[in-house]
Amino acid sequence: MSHVLPEFEKYLVERKLAPENQIPFYAYRASRFLRLCSGEDIKPNDLKIQMFLDDLKKTIRFRAGS
Repeated sequence: MSHVLPEFEKYLVERKLAPENQIPFYAYRASRFLRLCSGEDIKPNDLKIQMFLDDLKKTIRFRAGS
């Protein structure tokens, strides 16, 4: 797997904030959040977070076959 956000991944490793084998997953999710929020500066942060959580729910349902 290629590095999605290498500086973020390095930050997580250096501070031991996640198991190393899970760091690519965290970086991927962070990049999805950033993509979802880009261009949405007019929305409050809590709405951006809710949009991200809604997107995660859709992804989980899709992968589960629902």
